[in-house]
Amino acid sequence: FDELRRLQFDLETTGLDPERCRIFMISVRYPNGETEVLEIHGRGDEAEARLIRELNERIGAADPDVIENHNLHGFDLPFLDRRSRKLGVPLVFSRTGQAGLRQRAARRGLANTAGDGRRVRYVAPGRELIDTMDAVIRYDFSTRSLPGHGLKAVAKYLGFASPDREYIKGSQV
Repeated sequence: FDELRRLQFDLETTGLDPERCRIFMISVRYPNGETEVLEIHGRGDEAEARLIRELNERIGAADPDVIENHNLHGFDLPFLDRRSRKLGVPLVFSRTGQAGLRQRAARRGLANTAGDGRRVRYVAPGRELIDTMDAVIRYDFSTRSLPGHGLKAVAKYLGFASPDREYIKGSQV
């Protein structure tokens, strides 16, 4: 585990609906601890497509063993997957170079497109996709003390957020 290569990313979007809304920024933390903010340059589909291609390139170059995010399977991957399909830019997160993400059955995750009530999670062959929301839910199941499961609420509760951190509502970003 000492040599485990971890990468985190987080999307910033213009809203919650991938059919109408866009990705305009992606924050990345690389295995060496460095961070980068990928921003959209220009307007329209091609600018957003370029941003997704940049993320593909960064993940490929960093070659992480693990990709982490809070609510990865509940928001970021489904949103990213839908936008990439809509824009015709395949996601290449796997180590095999295979385009697109695979899906597997899961208890907690995205409702599958078959409409049969089953839930799915994404898989990127050769990499582990870790959703920190799972750990938060398990923690709260045992303690029943969290004010919510969102990243900001949890960071504040666990003392990870600095006291002078400014919180801005999503609608005001």
